[in-house]
Amino acid sequence: DSMQEKLHLKIGQGITGRCAIEKRVINVGDIRSDPGYITSGVECARSEIAAPILFEGELHGVLTIESSSPDAFDDDDVRLLSTLSAQVAVGVHQAQMFADAERMAVTDALTGLYNYRYFHERLHSEMARSARYGHPLSLVMIDLDQFKLVNDRYGHLKGDDVLREVAHMVKRNTRCYDESVTVKHTDIDIASRYGGEEFIVIMPETDAQGAAVTAERLRAAIEAGVGQNVGLVGDHGQTWTVTGSFGVAVFEKGLGPEGLIKRADDAVYQAKDAGRNRVVVAQ
Repeated sequence: DSMQEKLHLKIGQGITGRCAIEKRVINVGDIRSDPGYITSGVECARSEIAAPILFEGELHGVLTIESSSPDAFDDDDVRLLSTLSAQVAVGVHQAQMFADAERMAVTDALTGLYNYRYFHERLHSEMARSARYGHPLSLVMIDLDQFKLVNDRYGHLKGDDVLREVAHMVKRNTRCYDESVTVKHTDIDIASRYGGEEFIVIMPETDAQGAAVTAERLRAAIEAGVGQNVGLVGDHGQTWTVTGSFGVAVFEKGLGPEGLIKRADDAVYQAKDAGRNRVVVAQ
């Protein structure tokens, strides 16, 4: 009943941590004589057995049992716990494989952002929610300026580095979780790779002014950091600056997903026509 919750142990720390690093069953008959024992909060504990949760040599965790009796665990208990930990390892491995598959299904392989299909799924649901509750919803579209010149000059591998770095900037400057499968709420931004050098961000609970502020912050970050971070060097040793044109559109009742996307896309073209590297809010 006095078990302490959320006890964090580092690899090698305590009996559990030692089991993790040695990847073998450890059976301690008297924890008071073990100098590495760290209390779990069970005051009456006297003995402990720990078994690694291994799948094909990869450690997923440690299964630990304590007893109030000294020398409580014998060879049969070791075999039983080893069998149980092996079964747990299979279950954990399968759960991780499912999570990885689910994440890959909605994620762009190059950038780690959401993919085109997932973007459309979330846009439909977020627009429905916005229409139902009257909450603001904005869309920010980004089109990198003259990206073909980057590919032609530095090659497609370097171009891919630019896209990954832009995606990193998008993540840093929007309200996003790293794990796509954990996105269950509506108060975070959904950032996706929309096309070759296009990105798009759904911003729930955000009006035009808020979306424009975020877009401008991201625009400045891309201009200041992407070319330098990727190592794009011009003819005279200067950094080749990467920029993007931004279009912001706000959802209104009666406007469908394609209509909202078109508004953002039109705003991007206005930004291009006005000289690139700027944010335009669709009227």
